[in-house]
Amino acid sequence: MGEKIATGWLKMTYEIGFDEFEKFFSDMEVAISVRKKRVEDDFEEQSKGLDDESKDEMFEYMYLDDYTTINKSFPNILKRSMVISCYSFFEVQLKNLCDVLHRRYRFSSLGRKKNFGIIQSKDYLIKTTDTFASLFESRLWEQVNEIRQIRNFIAHEGKSIVESGTELYRIILSLDNMINLVHFTTRESGKVSRIQL
Repeated sequence: MGEKIATGWLKMTYEIGFDEFEKFFSDMEVAISVRKKRVEDDFEEQSKGLDDESKDEMFEYMYLDDYTTINKSFPNILKRSMVISCYSFFEVQLKNLCDVLHRRYRFSSLGRKKNFGIIQSKDYLIKTTDTFASLFESRLWEQVNEIRQIRNFIAHEGKSIVESGTELYRIILSLDNMINLVHFTTRESGKVSRIQL
């Protein structure tokens, strides 16, 4: 397998995978927006003729929980799910490539399959063929590795708040245009000090 094929495989998997996930998550964002609008419209209809204090009481009693869930919880869950799902998709595809190469070319054993993740796949591909060397030095691979760090932060550390000044903060801001991770920021002195995924 030539270098162009290897790089093409990574690029194709990366772009096709993200395109499909982006479409799905975009549809989910629309569904969340529609539900939010329904709650807002229902509140407006039900609170017609009430004074501001009565409207506030009605909103707090009847709508606040649902509105908070739709406006804050659902988008956060969606963004974190997107990172984990996209990364898992790519990890499986890379592992499948290792399996194909192992079966087709009788490359060395894949070793323990139980904890065979993206780093083990990279190591395996470098060990078995020099075709992939430049692939793992590309910006695409850097982005995959950056997404891995975000995914590990969410999945293994169970966190969603990233403080400014950290490496993860820098990574999230550099990837934000690509996968729109940032849901909520906290500003202090005009600067973003925290990011909530």
